Amino acid sequence: MTVMLVLGYVELVGFTDDYFHSESETPVVQALTRLTPYYEITWTLYYQDPDGFAQALGTSPAHMAIVDNNCFHSMAQHFDALYNWAREKPLIIAEFNVDTAPSHPLWGLAGAGWRGDVREDTLVYLPETGIFHWPEEVPDTLRLFKLYEDRGDSLRAFSGTPIALFEGGVAAVMSPDCRVTVLGFLPAEAGTDLDLDGVLDGVEFYEDLIWYAMDCNGLLVQESPAEGVELRQVGLELLVKTLEPRELFLYSAAGRLVLRRKIFGAERVSLKGLAKGVYIARLGPKTTKALVR
Repeated sequence: MTVMLVLGYVELVGFTDDYFHSESETPVVQALTRLTPYYEITWTLYYQDPDGFAQALGTSPAHMAIVDNNCFHSMAQHFDALYNWAREKPLIIAEFNVDTAPSHPLWGLAGAGWRGDVREDTLVYLPETGIFHWPEEVPDTLRLFKLYEDRGDSLRAFSGTPIALFEGGVAAVMSPDCRVTVLGFLPAEAGTDLDLDGVLDGVEFYEDLIWYAMDCNGLLVQESPAEGVELRQVGLELLVKTLEPRELFLYSAAGRLVLRRKIFGAERVSLKGLAKGVYIARLGPKTTKALVR
């Protein structure tokens, strides 16, 4: 039997295209890969396949969709499919082509509308919204360099919240219920590392936005990892690390205590012998849902 302790589980479906990066090097994939140490995230990505992505939206069991559309004009043919998805499930869409259908109701789901084109090398400013501080600290300013012929669109914020700004315009809008976020700029063009932390600013932007959207939409069943606390599975063992004395508890779904241990420093806790099922793990103040399968 394979025993796996899952700190959480979110399934995503996405689309991205990029003239300048392979699939694994795109900002979206880099961001998702960097998020996996914090959470179990799986995704199905349609790379340069807008038709396949749109078809999958109708049957996908995913919890959230992400669109990172840098250059495929044909994505505009699928705005209706995205609208139908976003009426029920969370969506993040970076779309250079808003002006193809400026009155489409998809933008209204975010409380946004089209304002004008983005033409020159420009800056994107991040106002204080509480979004861009975890898991990464994103610079307050993103510098965009022209990679694509169409740079995107400046937006208007009606009922939505502006979460990124151009000089004199809005670069991204999130709906009041945080279910739908529309980006009028392309994070793929934020290829600098202004805070010199070794991670491109566009990747950090996506990383924090995806995490926030999952959290705000109730897709995360655990709190963010506490400082100095590590809780993850390695083989048939649970690796636990804490910088101060804590107690580890593991309960069955019925509330029966099946494990209790004092932890200080780094320890390995065996998962052998546990029956399949859902458990609740608690380490000090941290509570997380666990699945043994």
